[in-house]
Amino acid sequence: MAVKGLISYAEAQTGAHEVTVVPDHRGAVLEAIEKLSAPPTGMAKATPSASMTLRALAEEFKAQNQQLAASTLHIWDCRLEMLGRRLDLDQPVANLTTAQLRRARGQMTTDWAASTVNDLIGKVLRPLLALALEMGAITKSPLEGIKPLKRAKPIRLQPTWAEAKKILHEVAPRAPDTELLLRFILYFGVGQAEVKGLRGEHVQAERIEFFRKKTKKPFRVPIFDYAQAFVQSLRDRGMIRTGQPVFVWQNPRRALETACAKLALPAYSPRALRRTFIIQCLEHGVDPRVVADWQGHANAKLILDTYGSFISKEHMLEQARKLK
Repeated sequence: MAVKGLISYAEAQTGAHEVTVVPDHRGAVLEAIEKLSAPPTGMAKATPSASMTLRALAEEFKAQNQQLAASTLHIWDCRLEMLGRRLDLDQPVANLTTAQLRRARGQMTTDWAASTVNDLIGKVLRPLLALALEMGAITKSPLEGIKPLKRAKPIRLQPTWAEAKKILHEVAPRAPDTELLLRFILYFGVGQAEVKGLRGEHVQAERIEFFRKKTKKPFRVPIFDYAQAFVQSLRDRGMIRTGQPVFVWQNPRRALETACAKLALPAYSPRALRRTFIIQCLEHGVDPRVVADWQGHANAKLILDTYGSFISKEHMLEQARKLK
């Protein structure tokens, strides 16, 4: 009866258990051996292969992140292709060593800036190795101990407030619509992405509501005294209508560069006007925390780290005149 009971139990476990009757040296002892590791009939055991490659991990990563926007996945694919130029994606991930990754990273720096290399390592390779750890293909990430490269501090150029006004004056006769767009960027210190998303209902009586795409958070900027007449002119032109974009987007870069060339100024980008606004605020004593809030940042650290070290010659002289 005991043997029949064990066999019935094994049959009820869909093949996951097996009972073997083994006589011992006395010939009277029955031993029931359960083989729990045996999978049910027709099912493959889900054990990661020791030969799993980075390319296979990449396919699994994308399969697990299909909720991401198509543009995001496209950028990820491009970065993976770039990574593959310096690292064999078809080698077993278990064979990767820290020394090999350091060597590959060193080779990448001959092709790309440190920020790009950090993106390839941190946004592509690191999540792939984390996935390999999760799946049991490796027991330790070879990226442990490899720190991001130090990024070279970019050289940021921006016009002074007076220069910016001259640039707008130069743009206006040739491209009046572009001049309005550039003036808006300068007056409110926002980027092109925020301008593209601006709709009539976002422009209220005393402030303008913006949405920062990078952080996916809204932020507000007051309509400053110097911008009151400008905003009213946009209303008078019928550009501020509920449900409609305020600006019909067109890239202002060419008109801006042409104006800069006419004035013998550096070829500033539209983003430079945003920096002009921020520096103008700081040099007029506006609280950096408030400036950060107007930029949609969580705190003033980025404002101070990026713009706090910039001091124009005019501002320096003005501060010196206070010491009488």
